[in-house]
Amino acid sequence: MEETRDDAVLPAMRIVALVVVAVLLPALVILWSLPGETADLWAWTIKPDLTPIFMGAGYGAGAYFFIRVYLARRWHEVSVGVLSAAVFALLMLATTLVHYDKFNHGDAPTLAAIAFYGWTSVYVVSPFLVGWLWLRNQRRDPGVPADDDALVPCGSRHAASRSARCWRPPSCSRRRALRSTAGDGISPP
Repeated sequence: MEETRDDAVLPAMRIVALVVVAVLLPALVILWSLPGETADLWAWTIKPDLTPIFMGAGYGAGAYFFIRVYLARRWHEVSVGVLSAAVFALLMLATTLVHYDKFNHGDAPTLAAIAFYGWTSVYVVSPFLVGWLWLRNQRRDPGVPADDDALVPCGSRHAASRSARCWRPPSCSRRRALRSTAGDGISPP
């Protein structure tokens, strides 16, 4: 069955956006207002205290974005951010699995243990659920800009593309130079 390409945000995506906001806002409050209490209130102990404040700002930005998803009139205005959130959640799941031993579980304070199980549940479910909803909603995207969308002029897009292809971090150039001299018997500094 062919879905209409009306650029609408699916009701399921709106519901998940509200759930994501409900998860992110308490994280914002805990990390921003109680950065020194992460041992008792968060999924793991975070030091120094400025780190949870920055993390809280990220969660606050995520909550703002998902409020925008909930309120969006057109899917194409939020689709890239939704896909990015799914990828971010997948990376957080991988990080959680790699650093599992650092988390507050087992004999942790009750709220920290609850936060750990909540954290783990969110990052086990969200990358796949949000990714699946992104795929479903992407079928509604007509693939063309709306009449009132602001477009980046073609010349600017091409200039940015050329600039991105030409720019190389100095560390990449240094590694390339070291690889080319490695076979000459010269040891790198």
